[in-house]
Amino acid sequence: MRQGLRREGVNLRRGGSRGLTTPTRRRQLRGLCVLLLTVVAISILWAEPAQGIPEYAKVLPPEMKNFCNVCHVKNSGGPLNSFGEDFTRYGEDLAGLMERDSDSDGYANGDELAEAKFPGNPRSFPGEKKGISNIMIAIILGVVVSVALLAIRFLRR
Repeated sequence: MRQGLRREGVNLRRGGSRGLTTPTRRRQLRGLCVLLLTVVAISILWAEPAQGIPEYAKVLPPEMKNFCNVCHVKNSGGPLNSFGEDFTRYGEDLAGLMERDSDSDGYANGDELAEAKFPGNPRSFPGEKKGISNIMIAIILGVVVSVALLAIRFLRR
């Protein structure tokens, strides 16, 4: 009787007929860990920091409102960049502000904002190619974690 149950995947030593065999449970837990780590990695990469958008920033295009470094040197805030200073200086005259070239890169602020570029950063300008996307980073990270877990599994044998 015991041998028949053991062949069917029941482990009688650990809790009778409730538990699955140890190798099956390990595979399930490893798969769950890989899935959990992938979800956490994607969540971290896609998470946008909580921030308050000042009333004057409402004039920015929607895709640029979540980036403090449109007007600040760093994305966490702090000192203003050249566009932030111009925005403070010429904020009432939006048409004039959009025609200016705050970062002296040869492109008007309005042109840079229209393409979701940063008008206070001379290295950011319309027409530049985008780098690797967050989704690609998440996929690569998921693959690396999966391969690492598989390597650990085979090294333990």
